Amino acid sequence: SLVQFGHSLLCGGTGGAAGKTVTAPLERTKLLLQTQALRGADAQYKNVFDLFTRVTREQGFISFWRGNGTNVMRIVPNAGLKWAFYDRIKKLSMPKGRDNYSGSDLWIRSVVAGS
Repeated sequence: SLVQFGHSLLCGGTGGAAGKTVTAPLERTKLLLQTQALRGADAQYKNVFDLFTRVTREQGFISFWRGNGTNVMRIVPNAGLKWAFYDRIKKLSMPKGRDNYSGSDLWIRSVVAGS
């Protein structure tokens, strides 16, 4: 039903937003390390620990989440739609429930559902 689809959409979007927010410091660290050559030789980080201490001292701890809002706005519809359509396709491909299929029939239905 539409309510179940909306619920799956909301749950998927929330999960995607939470995941991106938790991993935002790692993403920011990766981006800073990848683009450090553009900053000049004197501004390069020696290692991850040097990056973490310098960024925290110069920009503050919250700066590790800089740009996270854009990532969340991008991932919420993506994750929400994937989750909602996965649920819907799974129900369409296995109308009798997963336990009522076996062998190649179960395998084909699982592949179609994306599980």
